[in-house]
Amino acid sequence: MEFRLLGPLEVSDHGRALELGGQKRRALLALLLLHANEVVSSDRLIEELWGEEPPQAAATALHSHVSRLRKLLGGDGGSEQLLVTRPPGYMLRVEPEQVDLHRFERLRGEARAARVKGDLAGASKALQAALSLWRGPPLGGLVYERFAQTEVNRLEELRLATIEERIEVDLALGRHGDLISELERLVSEHRFREGFRGQLMLALYRSGRQAEALQVYQQARTALVEELGIEPGQPLRELQQAILRQDESLDAPGEPALPQAGDGRKQDAAPPAQPPPPRPKATRRRLALPLAVACAIGGAVALGLLLPRVFEARKAHAAYRSGTVLVDLKTRKQIGFVPPSQLDFPGFPVYSGGHFWLMNLTTKTFVEIDPKTGKVLHQFPLPSGARDTPFAVSGHSLWISAGDDLVKVDTTLGQEIDRLHLDKIVGAKGPAKGVAAGGGLIWVGRDVGPGQYPLGQVVAIDPHTRKVRYRFDHVVHHTNLAYGSGTVWAADDAGVDVIDPGADSVTHVRAIETEDPFFGPGSGGNSVTVGGGFGWTTDSARGVVYRIDRNGRDVAYHTGLGTNGASFRDGVLWARSEDEGTVIGIDAVSGDKTIYRFGHPVGAEVVGGGILLAALGPGRTTEDSIAALNGNVIRLFSKQGALGQRDLREAPELRGQTCTRRIASPPRGGGWDAHAFPRRPHLHVQSSPRLRLLAPVGAACHGRNLSLFDRARVVSEAGLWAGAILGERHPG
Repeated sequence: MEFRLLGPLEVSDHGRALELGGQKRRALLALLLLHANEVVSSDRLIEELWGEEPPQAAATALHSHVSRLRKLLGGDGGSEQLLVTRPPGYMLRVEPEQVDLHRFERLRGEARAARVKGDLAGASKALQAALSLWRGPPLGGLVYERFAQTEVNRLEELRLATIEERIEVDLALGRHGDLISELERLVSEHRFREGFRGQLMLALYRSGRQAEALQVYQQARTALVEELGIEPGQPLRELQQAILRQDESLDAPGEPALPQAGDGRKQDAAPPAQPPPPRPKATRRRLALPLAVACAIGGAVALGLLLPRVFEARKAHAAYRSGTVLVDLKTRKQIGFVPPSQLDFPGFPVYSGGHFWLMNLTTKTFVEIDPKTGKVLHQFPLPSGARDTPFAVSGHSLWISAGDDLVKVDTTLGQEIDRLHLDKIVGAKGPAKGVAAGGGLIWVGRDVGPGQYPLGQVVAIDPHTRKVRYRFDHVVHHTNLAYGSGTVWAADDAGVDVIDPGADSVTHVRAIETEDPFFGPGSGGNSVTVGGGFGWTTDSARGVVYRIDRNGRDVAYHTGLGTNGASFRDGVLWARSEDEGTVIGIDAVSGDKTIYRFGHPVGAEVVGGGILLAALGPGRTTEDSIAALNGNVIRLFSKQGALGQRDLREAPELRGQTCTRRIASPPRGGGWDAHAFPRRPHLHVQSSPRLRLLAPVGAACHGRNLSLFDRARVVSEAGLWAGAILGERHPG
């Protein structure tokens, strides 16, 4: 029996195609095949097939589909049965060669082994065989299933990476002339994939078409800058420079050496009947590019690379107004706008049921927005006792914590319809924190126990019976919760815990643990979301987005300081940078980034239905303001709260211990010498005014221990000192 996933889902038995039945049964089979020889829990199957609010008969329907698949695939319950029951779910037992995806991966492995041995021809043959298994888009007919969206993206990325690898091998074999037409098609189909652009540039260059290779680079840069606001990656830039200087490393592979006789002399090769046409070699017979053209191209590129950031910032700032904007991800055009008069200070954005939900932190109301039109559909006040905390929307129900209680709001009526007194239900007192909905349950993070830093707890409540289904004590991070694929990711500003209800376990992700020196452990902060079988969170101080699996293993994507917020949709993780005024999309499979620049501080973002919602604050971003300054700029960074909540310019106990006082109140003349800092001469400002660090550089002004709130800056203009500096601290 053979199973095919690399195209429309198909199963054949000795060459005979089997009738698989309806959509749910096909989706179930595909899901089991993607996790072949693994136990997939019934809870996860139900969630992936029917979503977060499955019908009451979902378990019965799942059992029925399993029975029909079991009969279709053969076996009577004996040891030879392919689809077997294994608590807490089911497992599909197959041999690797029965699944085209596994054969594809095997052939890729064989190709890499051949490359290691120097057998490029064998590697090319294996890669071609692997690609021949593809019959169309993967999981054809199932792309709208919940689980399939991420898998389709992953498999498509795997296919494109294999094509790139095969072309790389063929280029090494000297087949550049045969690859140009294929690469031109691939570049047209995948305009932002720089790997294909670079391969096309190299193939053209080796074919003696140097000017066309440079033109491909210019087209790539134009597309990336105008549509994504980013420059080409370093490999593409380096390739362009190598072509301009006609670097010998770009030459096509040479002819094989003549075999040698036993005495070491080269044997004579049999003369050809007719001399072959001369091959163009870049080292000896280069096509002459007129100097004027070379200078024009090089100058244009250099000018583009040196365009000041402030120019881009002004364009973005002028294109958007402060308020809540909605952008179509396909066309990259704004399709809706909610002015601040209707939504002044949005927070905790959620996409559910085809609509955006936000909390207006100014008016203390919930706001429902239609992503297709950008119109506000509904507004209603927070229930009694509710504060600025994350909430969850599931169907027509909105869940939010209110003091020690969990409140259910009917989104149609805009009214509270139920209040669960968690102290009584759980049997322990403590305020409720983050809320998530999933698996037919409502998950709540709580502070329980006495003391300044109470213990954390996460409980799962059945909303129908009002009883506790799961309870996890000693959960360190529990302010924000996200549920997906049968797992809960719990986070705050100090780290993440992964909760596996099936295994009754809590895993602390120690690799990213921090303790806020001011707020202590368990402080509120970073959001968390789920997607692609992973949890995702941000660390604004380190400037990274973390992808965390069910076992607590993490992968970091560097996005720049100030990154915050997290939402996941259609295989892409979205985060924002308030400082830079950007929203960043990270492909969950390839790690490729897409950047939207708004020119305003971005206070909230969420994606759903192909629409990006971004809440833009007034004025320019911090980074744009700094970029517009003249002279030298030193940036000082610190985790929020590290220095307390006061303005350090008013902290008398720190004056004289750092350069705070002098920076806050510079002398009228604008010039300082080292004697202005009698205890620690870390900074010296000349009257020009220029700024430089003097040795030894103490921790008071060092880049790891620095400022109040998220950023502190030292700027060289004397007139900007007081407004730019928030202060520094000495570690002692």
